[in-house]
Amino acid sequence: MMMEIKFRAWDKENEEMIPAEAWYFGHDELEPFVDTMVRIKERFEVMQYAGLLDKQGKEIYKGDRVETCCETSMGTWIDREGVIYWDDVHAGFYIEYIEGDAVPISLPDEITIVGNIYENPEPAKELV
Repeated sequence: MMMEIKFRAWDKENEEMIPAEAWYFGHDELEPFVDTMVRIKERFEVMQYAGLLDKQGKEIYKGDRVETCCETSMGTWIDREGVIYWDDVHAGFYIEYIEGDAVPISLPDEITIVGNIYENPEPAKELV
């Protein structure tokens, strides 16, 4: 099965998340497309769907703040918070944890979305 390609965008002017199906830029011709794309980049931060659902069934997008439960080298379990991003070198979606390390998304059913970097710019939890 192929991954569904979807997007959403953060509207910097109105400070709101817009699903892709609500996008309309007022052009029916290809000629003004380049000018429109420049304006889009200035106003919107576009995020791609990772093709995965979190453990609550929510779609995971680039820029989402997520929480995972990880086993430490000592055999204990801890909650960790990170942000979803696209890694160009490895051509995949990764979680960058607030401690600085990053891992590919391998078990989406162990991930819970807790917000996104636009509506929730600060981590949900403080580091201890």
